[in-house]
Amino acid sequence: MNLFTIRFPRISATSALILAVAGLFQPKAEDSQALEINGAGWIQYGRIGHSSDPENGKDFKGRSVYSSGAQLSAKTKLSERLDGVAGIGVAYGHSFPANISSNGGYAPSYLAPYVSEAHFTFNMIKEEQSKLFLRAGLFPYDYNPEVQNLGLYLLRGPVYPGVLLSGFEQKNVLPVASLLGVQLHHEMGAFQHDVIINSETEFFPYFDLSLAYLAQYKFGSAFRLGGGVNFYHELYSITDSLTDGSWVSTYSTYVDPVTHDSTLIGFAGIKLMVNGAFDPKALMRNTRILGPEDLKLYGEVALLGLDNGPAYKKLYGDYLHRMPMMIGFNFPMFKLLDRLATEIEWYGSPVKDDLAGFNHTAGSHQNALPLKDADGNYINHKRDNWKWSVYGSRMIESHVKISFQVANDHFRPGIYTGDGDNSAPGSQAVTTTPKDWYTMLKVAYFF
Repeated sequence: MNLFTIRFPRISATSALILAVAGLFQPKAEDSQALEINGAGWIQYGRIGHSSDPENGKDFKGRSVYSSGAQLSAKTKLSERLDGVAGIGVAYGHSFPANISSNGGYAPSYLAPYVSEAHFTFNMIKEEQSKLFLRAGLFPYDYNPEVQNLGLYLLRGPVYPGVLLSGFEQKNVLPVASLLGVQLHHEMGAFQHDVIINSETEFFPYFDLSLAYLAQYKFGSAFRLGGGVNFYHELYSITDSLTDGSWVSTYSTYVDPVTHDSTLIGFAGIKLMVNGAFDPKALMRNTRILGPEDLKLYGEVALLGLDNGPAYKKLYGDYLHRMPMMIGFNFPMFKLLDRLATEIEWYGSPVKDDLAGFNHTAGSHQNALPLKDADGNYINHKRDNWKWSVYGSRMIESHVKISFQVANDHFRPGIYTGDGDNSAPGSQAVTTTPKDWYTMLKVAYFF
């Protein structure tokens, strides 16, 4: 399944990948059966039950959220060991205006093409109990498949500031491209691990290389335990002064109000993560009435940033307040639904849930410091520590999927500021207090 509703703000950078693998669609005549084509189309409708922004007074309560799109992908076997995949798509949707009294409360709609995936896989070992392959290009990667919304902290979102990403069926929880780089995967029995080199394409500074290592072990069919580390922007910087913040030290320097000591805050940092899952059905005798996903319990904990000097403590809190934690449970639906997942997250970060510092049109204001209010004070949110999500889905005859969600998470529909606004969408979360929530419903068709 290849399906998501997030537009890529930098289409030109990734579109070149699809051209690079154009030969994928031209197999030899005698090998024409090797080409496999599939696609999907969807419509999605949602409604903001309540949202608020204490600093700016925005309240999008009652606003509708609509999107639709389609995508097409092709897979071919180039040789006995080499496979290739390429896919493109287009998404239609809209944002909200900064001034809720303008345009009837809605921003102009957008039509955004994107590359869903474009990669090659070289299989060195491909056996039932042992696998070894090298993958390169734009490819999907999901280390915690139980997660439907919250979590996946290791490979999505920045380190400084520690802002989290989540939302209804985003690309990180669906089998569509989330990484641009190289993956070396080794699997032997119940143990598997990955070395990943990822080029940053979503957040400034772009194209820096990050090195990640992830591993997991399955204890039979009942338990799975995994963990990993991500050296975010640490492996290679395209321009050192951009990554460490020195190119605009005026905006990237934190000055202690008491000691007047100054500390340069950059984008690079280290993430740590542990995750696990438990399926009690493996320990039960009669489970025929239950679905494959019923009763699963899963969770994830991460630490965002190991820098622990006085400036980092005052900006981002101590280690405990840099540790997002989530737990999820799939209620038994007895095959009426494929899953009904409830997820809860705690994250005590004082940082405002806003990615405005990564706005790619912000010029010299791009920095890793938290946002400030009108008086120049760093914004400290204390009412957004808890997040929750209820997600359900059902696949009908392997072609039609119906999914829905009710949540108070990190949903970022995008705030449109005017005709000259060409900034990256989805910077500001619209559910920032305990009373905020939204609903989503999607119908998709696969072939």
